Amino acid sequence: NSAGSYQYASVADFLNNARPTQYLANFPLDFKDEKSTNAAAKFDIFKGAIFLNDEFRVSKNFSMTLGIRADYYNFITKPRFDQFAVDSALPKFAQYYDLKGAVPGLKPKIPVEISPRLGFTYNIPQEKVTIRGGVGLFAGRIPMVWPGGIYNNNGLSSGGYTVSSSVNGTIYAQDKIRFVGTPYTPEQLGISLRNAKGQLNLISKEFRMPKVFRASIALEKRLDQGWAVSFENIFTKNINDIYYQNINLLPPTLKMASGPDTRTVYPSSINIPIRSDGTNPYNNGVYLIRNVEGEKAYSNNTTFSISKTSRTGLNLNVSYNYGFSEVVNEAQSSTTNSQWSSMETVNGRNFVGLSHSDNSGAHRIFGYVSQKFEYFNKRMSTTVAFTYTGQSGNPFSYVYSGQAVRDGINFNDLIYIPTASELQSMTFITSSSVTATPQQQKDAFELFIQNDKYLSQNRGKFAERNSNRTPFTNIIDMKITQMFNLKVGNRTYSAEVAYSMFNLTNFLNRKWGRQYVVANDNYSLLSFSYASSSNLTPRYTFNPNTALAPTVYQRFNPSYTARWLSQLEFRIRF
Repeated sequence: NSAGSYQYASVADFLNNARPTQYLANFPLDFKDEKSTNAAAKFDIFKGAIFLNDEFRVSKNFSMTLGIRADYYNFITKPRFDQFAVDSALPKFAQYYDLKGAVPGLKPKIPVEISPRLGFTYNIPQEKVTIRGGVGLFAGRIPMVWPGGIYNNNGLSSGGYTVSSSVNGTIYAQDKIRFVGTPYTPEQLGISLRNAKGQLNLISKEFRMPKVFRASIALEKRLDQGWAVSFENIFTKNINDIYYQNINLLPPTLKMASGPDTRTVYPSSINIPIRSDGTNPYNNGVYLIRNVEGEKAYSNNTTFSISKTSRTGLNLNVSYNYGFSEVVNEAQSSTTNSQWSSMETVNGRNFVGLSHSDNSGAHRIFGYVSQKFEYFNKRMSTTVAFTYTGQSGNPFSYVYSGQAVRDGINFNDLIYIPTASELQSMTFITSSSVTATPQQQKDAFELFIQNDKYLSQNRGKFAERNSNRTPFTNIIDMKITQMFNLKVGNRTYSAEVAYSMFNLTNFLNRKWGRQYVVANDNYSLLSFSYASSSNLTPRYTFNPNTALAPTVYQRFNPSYTARWLSQLEFRIRF
């Protein structure tokens, strides 16, 4: 409850007395066709693919692989649609957006994707060198829940309501909203279905599944005494990519009234007027799914490695990798509205451009060394292994808490990084949680900027998405394996006892081996508000107690934990 916390003596006490500030539930908007409503979430897709591949030798040391693949998708089920969306809403949306042929109830016609590829391997035996590489187009698929939104979110099948002390107060006061199996009907809540439409999803007429161009080249050279070195580079460029727009929003035409931040701002009434009286029944967004136009996402990964194997039981591998990736839409969520809303931007989610990806890896150093000791005529052996992983931190963004753009999304508007003089001209205010004076907040924010490498080097600019990173991490793991071999008759049985310590670095020193995380890959640095809905004077709040963004990762996943963990294993082979 946003008004405060409450304590209950038992679960029964909670069920009988808990009164949530808000209660959200879904209900069918069309009660005349229950069967159709329930079936709206189901749809069938036919997927077919054919792949032809052949390998042939050009010469003794040179071979090539040729392949071609064709992928076909067909949406079999026809989406249910609302005639109001076709007759009244769509013409209004088309005045502001290119709908790419999208129509409610229209299945996308996904073209057949043809994906040729070519690979080669060239050996130079006298130099102990192998060169390999390839180039081609590779088509993929997306989670079908993404385009499946056109079946679930058709404006008819489901809607929502909120009950609180300020909304539908009578029912809230009667304390009837707790855990109910059957939600209230719109009529009981006084909601007119004429002005209640659920979320609407549309998809472009010719939507293409993801497809990339990829090229790779690698070189491997074997040296004397078991040493080997290698190099590999992989470049990927998106050909088809997914993009989201909320076409229910009027274009942003306003600007902030003062200050250095010059981004565009949406009007206070952001939805496009649809009916003649200016009302719009779509309060949950109307989302268009289409392919990206213009700049496309890309990535590049380069790896150098050196390794050694020996008959004395020594194994060694050291590698360095540098990778970066740029995306347009990160597309890591499940539903259309969260796919659209989760992107950090300057001018709003309808204006997403290339940015650093959440998965851009940067620098990674990996090292592995193990030594095996055999004794008692090889009936027993002990292997000691150490693994080192040095990794650039995870990328994250500095954002406002509040809506600078006013497109309906909190926490995802990238901040403006003011210069020292601009900071002094900005309006800071106090709040119930931050009682420091405006000047104290400015001084503390100035100090924060100076202590942050990225912010201090980019003053006078908008923060870029995923422009900062958590600290570089250094992790050492250890594993000791003891083997026992026992021969009985003609058979040999072996037993193994292994002890592993994950994050040995933290075991040696509690301040070492730290792993860091920033929740949701963004950090709310400043609270933001406007003086009023009509007065676009920006106001800021900065908590002088704000710490640097990364926090230590506390979960007990061996791959990510900031604490040491150990594991004891027993195995018997027979």
